[in-house]
Amino acid sequence: MHPRSRRPTILTTAALALTFVACSSSTSPKSPSPQSLATHYDSIYSALVAAGTSADSEVATLVAIATVLPPAYGSPQSTFTVTTASGTATWKGYTLETAAANADSSFLTVAFSDNNLSQVIFAESDYDAAGPVAGGAVALVGLSLSTGGDDSTFTGSATVASVGHACPALQSGLASAPVLASLTDQVTACAHATFNVSFSATFFASDNLGPLSTISVSNATFGGVQLSGSLIGPTHVAPGPSRLAALMLRLHDRHIVRTPS
Repeated sequence: MHPRSRRPTILTTAALALTFVACSSSTSPKSPSPQSLATHYDSIYSALVAAGTSADSEVATLVAIATVLPPAYGSPQSTFTVTTASGTATWKGYTLETAAANADSSFLTVAFSDNNLSQVIFAESDYDAAGPVAGGAVALVGLSLSTGGDDSTFTGSATVASVGHACPALQSGLASAPVLASLTDQVTACAHATFNVSFSATFFASDNLGPLSTISVSNATFGGVQLSGSLIGPTHVAPGPSRLAALMLRLHDRHIVRTPS
């Protein structure tokens, strides 16, 4: 375990919305394919970049790495139970592991309330050969840093449950492709995997997160991808967690500004 200006939610187009409510020939709803989900999250990335602020760009980069990349490699979406201040709910998400030859690993998990990412948690767990070394979380409402915060307390763990077949080629035609290349250019192997993930985080009252002021996930199974290569270690920093760390630092600095001397 690891101790440790408001604006509207980004909206999707009507065409994409229709993709997510499409039904099969029976009366059962048809789950969106990984490819359609990657395209959908990529549109959220584009909307954030178009907003034009550095804060939006930081969130956009994390959205690309955590939510676009797994389905762009064909990973199915996972569902699981989360507990917040308002009770339990079913959320969706992915886990991305970046693994180095020296046994360093970093797990970036994203959990969200709906496919528009109305409420989203990014949680990180880092390990070296001796065991856990760091962890943390960021919560966002409406994908805005004005309604977001870094954790005030955090415990978490992530382990590989199983490794499946090799990833297919990364989906082409994505606006976030240059961001994804920050990982894929260093990858020597990619495989679909499942992960056992647990975390518990609390956030500062001043973050105005409402029910997300506390959130926990207990021993949930997340699907995602395992990337191996010269991604982390003495001369590299895992791109996903490094982006999360930058976001946490920005939010932490905001708390310092808010705190009276």
